[in-house]
Amino acid sequence: MTFHQRNKRIVSLAAVAVLGLGATACDGGGEPEVGPTQTEELLPTEHPTDEELGEGEDRTGRPRHEIELVDNEYRPDEVSVPAGEVVTFLLENTGDNGHTFTVEELDIDVELQFDQSSRVDVIVPSTAGEIDFVCRFHGEQGMRGTIFVEA
Repeated sequence: MTFHQRNKRIVSLAAVAVLGLGATACDGGGEPEVGPTQTEELLPTEHPTDEELGEGEDRTGRPRHEIELVDNEYRPDEVSVPAGEVVTFLLENTGDNGHTFTVEELDIDVELQFDQSSRVDVIVPSTAGEIDFVCRFHGEQGMRGTIFVEA
């Protein structure tokens, strides 16, 4: 057997093996099983542009809250979020000093220097209530806020 004949035979055997494996992926009714290799599942999901976003909505459709960290205050210092959801906080330090967005109850501690911004995705507890946030540097000067979790 020549080199080319042997390669043709190997390719033929490989094709039969692949076809045989494809036949085992059926559920017996002749329909292929849907699995993670389906092309439509691999395509990226399109998200809206900034212009298409609704007020308080993230590109993923999550609730979004913008919080400005200014010297000794948060703007706004109160936000309402739905219980059990993932919420995005967009933080921007426009003050002259460094600040933090610290939520002890949710184990969040983000430090931002002047003109820095950060995005924090938060898994909100599934029960209604209030959660406090504070700047570790300026909490004593009143830099505090509240997240209202609504059921």
